[in-house]
Amino acid sequence: MGSEDVVQFREGRAQRLSRILAEQQQVTLRDQLLKLKRRRWLILGTMAVLTLLTWLFVERMTPLYTATSTVMIETRQQQTLDVESVVSGLPPDVETIQGEIAIIQSRGLAQKVVDKLSLDRLPEFNPDLREKSFFDPVGWVKGGVNWVVGLFSAETPQPAADPKEELRNRIVSNVLNKLEAKPRGRSRVIEIAFTSEDRQLSANVANTFADLYIMEQLEAKFEATERATRWLNERVAELRDQTEASEKAVEEYRAKAGLLEGEGATLAAQELSRLNAELILLRSNTAEAEARLRAAESARGVSNVNSLPMAVLQNPLIQTLQQQQIQLNRRQAELSENLGDKHPTMLQLKAEMADLAGRIRDEVNKIISGLRNEVAIARQREQVVTAELNRLKTQAGGRGQSVVQLKGLENDAGAKRLLLTTLMQRFNETALQQDLQQADARVISPAPVPLRPSSPNVPLVLGLALFFSAILGVILAYVAEQLDQGFRSAEQLSQITGVSSLGIVPQLGRGNRDVVPQDYFLKKPRSAFGESVSSAVASLFLTSGEKRPRSIMVTSSLPAEGKSTMSVNIARAVSQSGLRTLLIDGDLRRPTLHTLLGLPMAPGLVEYLQDKAGLEDIVRRDPKSGVDFIAAGGQVSNPLHFLAADKTRAFIHGLSKHYDFVVVDSSPVMVVSDSRILSRYVDETVFVVRWARTRREHVIHSLKQLVEAGANVGGVLLSMVNTKRHADYSFGDSGQYHLGPRYYEH
Repeated sequence: MGSEDVVQFREGRAQRLSRILAEQQQVTLRDQLLKLKRRRWLILGTMAVLTLLTWLFVERMTPLYTATSTVMIETRQQQTLDVESVVSGLPPDVETIQGEIAIIQSRGLAQKVVDKLSLDRLPEFNPDLREKSFFDPVGWVKGGVNWVVGLFSAETPQPAADPKEELRNRIVSNVLNKLEAKPRGRSRVIEIAFTSEDRQLSANVANTFADLYIMEQLEAKFEATERATRWLNERVAELRDQTEASEKAVEEYRAKAGLLEGEGATLAAQELSRLNAELILLRSNTAEAEARLRAAESARGVSNVNSLPMAVLQNPLIQTLQQQQIQLNRRQAELSENLGDKHPTMLQLKAEMADLAGRIRDEVNKIISGLRNEVAIARQREQVVTAELNRLKTQAGGRGQSVVQLKGLENDAGAKRLLLTTLMQRFNETALQQDLQQADARVISPAPVPLRPSSPNVPLVLGLALFFSAILGVILAYVAEQLDQGFRSAEQLSQITGVSSLGIVPQLGRGNRDVVPQDYFLKKPRSAFGESVSSAVASLFLTSGEKRPRSIMVTSSLPAEGKSTMSVNIARAVSQSGLRTLLIDGDLRRPTLHTLLGLPMAPGLVEYLQDKAGLEDIVRRDPKSGVDFIAAGGQVSNPLHFLAADKTRAFIHGLSKHYDFVVVDSSPVMVVSDSRILSRYVDETVFVVRWARTRREHVIHSLKQLVEAGANVGGVLLSMVNTKRHADYSFGDSGQYHLGPRYYEH
């Protein structure tokens, strides 16, 4: 690979890291189940805490008992008297049922129940009689809800004008809050349920509501009937006086005008009515006669009887001539088949038909003459009746005004008499109904005393609490998964960063405290930890192709990610393969390798670069593995400029002549810039990431800085992996060191 290819490769990797081109894995049911398994303690803890709190809350609740009485709306009423009721019965529709439920749940009816049962003397309904308890979860919840509602309410609460009235309203509200009225299915039955802390009281209140509801209906009907009776009594007395006055006025006017019933103007009016009816009949007869005359005149000159109008055909002679004409026509039709038109018989037949047609025309003319005489007589009779009618009208015109006025007085008196009779009849019927009122509903089942509390239903509440807490736990588990910004797998790390993975390094458990991490590879090379170090070295050599790297730098994003420990273990692992290995502590700010190896810090790299010591003076041998080691040395004022010097680059490059493999432990990338300088002096860089701890954006940012500085990142290594939890993930390397423990030493 040429220098241009290397530059293009590094630029492409930098662009990929900047865009974070990570393909999302296909979501499967197994992935979701593994997420829940990883967060099982969060889910179980949420379920346990919420269920326990619910149980404590339920235990503090007072048992409540619910009693139910049922009433039915009656559509049939007993009719003792066949009279119309003042208040009609209730129709059996949905609107009526809902209206009756509203009456049962009204404050007026509830106030009557409070007064009858003295509910204001019970602490359950009277808040002033309750004992104050500090530990009251229910009160806390209600108080919190009221506080929140008051906080966001735009209305400013006003003090009550009358404290007693305010207390009374609160008691009624508390009673209504424990009352429930609802229809039973689609029937006319209404269930009245009441809930109380006292089982006997719950039944008493439910039954009292039902009884007072029935009484409410009876009282409403009685009051309506009483109001109607009182009103009718007043109207009858008033109307009786008015009727007597109207009848007296009629008699006085009749005597004054000299109009007696059956004589004078009254008889003339009767005669006028008769003549009017007779004139109408005569006019109808005249019109009918004229219509017959017009029909007969239209048939003048018609020889065919079938074409004559009905007024002519009704004549007996015409009917006889019609029969003769039909016979001649039939005979002509029969002879015309065998005889010609010139045959004597046919000629005689035609002569007979012509004679018959003449007779028909003569008879029609006679009928027309008769109809004309009939029309003239009808018109004459009409004129006579009209003249007589006009004479009577003229004769009665003088007394018409008096008759009209008398008629008006009689009509007014008659109307008042009729209204008086109707009101007196209705008054008598209403008076009889006062003692015969029936309610429109009846109690069909009084409320029995409940034997078991209706709430709280402990199994149901705890079951719901367990169910919803499980849902909440699952939601929190998914939220925790989404908030998890660390790397959980080497496969995931490689996929997101685009850098080859060198594997994972297990975290040492508590049972391995007898061996320090930097010596673990030497003490237990066949353990999971040792195998992971060997696998990382092998991956590093294999990913480099045919040309094995001669020098590497080990770094990380932040401190405490295990880079120094990995530097020591990698150097010791390579040394055991027979290669001459050198380990350099390149962290001039906070060097730690000399402490891990138990060797002195100076003289070291700083003294050599300052020409204060030679190479043989700064190189020390690790007594446990035979690895040569160069410590960081003394402190310098500006480590970055110190490492960027050409002498440092030449020194590290020159070490390849003396050693087969050089490992440089550098400082974290995001803390200081030393690693970016040193990465250009080595063949490859190994980037260490702590499992589940280092944030993804930190890793991406650090790798981007290294690549832009010219580093050749040979691979990423996931350190301190919790192998047990790592097995809960669905990546390809999940359970790599957890599922096969028999292959490793412990």
